[in-house]
Amino acid sequence: MSTLWQDLRFALRFLAKNATFAAVAALTLALGIGANSAIFTVVNAVLLKPLPYREPDRLATIWLDNRRLGLKEDLTSYPNFQDWKAGSPSFASMAAFTDDRSTISGIDEPERVDGALVEANFFEVMGVAPQKGRVFSAAEETPGQDAVVIISDGLWRRRFGAAADVVGKQLRLDSRTFTVVGVMPAEFRFPSKKCETWLPLALDPQSKASRSGFFLSVVGRLKPGARFETAQAELNAVASRIEQQFPNLKGYGAYSVPLEKQLVGGVRLALLVLAGAVAFVLLIACTNVAGLFLARAESREREIAVRTALGAGRGRLIRQLLTESVVLAIGAGIVGLVFAYWATGALAHGVGGGRARCPSDGRARRTGAGAGGNRVGARGRVRAHALAFDAVVRRQQHRSSNLRGCRRYSRIDVSRRELGSGVSGGEGRPDGGASLRVGSAYLWLTRRPECRLADSGPVRMEVHS
Repeated sequence: MSTLWQDLRFALRFLAKNATFAAVAALTLALGIGANSAIFTVVNAVLLKPLPYREPDRLATIWLDNRRLGLKEDLTSYPNFQDWKAGSPSFASMAAFTDDRSTISGIDEPERVDGALVEANFFEVMGVAPQKGRVFSAAEETPGQDAVVIISDGLWRRRFGAAADVVGKQLRLDSRTFTVVGVMPAEFRFPSKKCETWLPLALDPQSKASRSGFFLSVVGRLKPGARFETAQAELNAVASRIEQQFPNLKGYGAYSVPLEKQLVGGVRLALLVLAGAVAFVLLIACTNVAGLFLARAESREREIAVRTALGAGRGRLIRQLLTESVVLAIGAGIVGLVFAYWATGALAHGVGGGRARCPSDGRARRTGAGAGGNRVGARGRVRAHALAFDAVVRRQQHRSSNLRGCRRYSRIDVSRRELGSGVSGGEGRPDGGASLRVGSAYLWLTRRPECRLADSGPVRMEVHS
């Protein structure tokens, strides 16, 4: 332990003495570490991590294909939704929803929150159950009987202090008082990542009868074994019948999108290309740092030669060099983590500007708000396995570069190094082993008081290899 502590102190002194070398190497590594950690976090959240719903590959969003305005994904009316549901046997169920915003009052300071108005079977279609309480009943979709609310995990913790008896408590939204009947799991954030409340979709008869009132989004779940192509063909047939029955609705079709594709949108290819690019950045960074260490080892030939001549074994030299690399890697890792924290938030914001994640209002969808960045999560949420991957890569890089340097210079020709002739070995050069033994013998003799030679002329030594 004392030897290790000595190595650590020497490594810190060495890096402090060579601050420029340490800063360049650490910043080079930090760039590669931070970029890879950030992009891997986003790729994992958007492309690799499964959606937090039951059998998410069976979920789809259904849009109004508005050919009049050239909008492939537009909002629909309640009668159209009912026709889609009745004429699409490939879907086991469908649910309509729309966005909602309200102000919470009566508890602490007033707070403006985003929410959604959903049908009673909405959570069944999504395949998610509340962590506390229940979902809505069909009777609660009736106006006047809809004073119930399901809240998010974040709102439950923020406004109710994560109270176990939250179900049955009152929550005032705008000018109405609602009874909390359920709390959703923390990972459920649909239709947007900011959604905090879910209320029953209680429509009046006029809204249910209006074909021209386009304000609903629709999500559906396919039957087991059903194909999206078959479901789309059924929706096309229904849309054609609607156009024939209502001439004023000509130019409106139906378009279904798998939910995974809807969430990721057009960012999949961009993320994969970016992931490949930053992987090369890390490779280049490791190569550059390896070159820096080897160049530094070149300038330390004399130091290593003297250490070897004074009795330092190859293992001792290797441990010292590895200690220096570990100290440098830790510093680079800390800087890289700070960079990754910032870059993850920037990437999440950039991904969020790509395409809509099933938004409930057309304006949000047309501006591209709330894309796959909803899956990335909070700012700076860097995945542990991303950091572990980078740590393994940079540790292997340091290990290989330092071991190469140590293997090269742990057999240095001391006598020739003292004369400035470089490293032993190579064709046409004197035997390095003999020269090293001469230097070692000379140093040993001059350090032993009883063996010191009188200054009486030259001394002749013969070495037999």
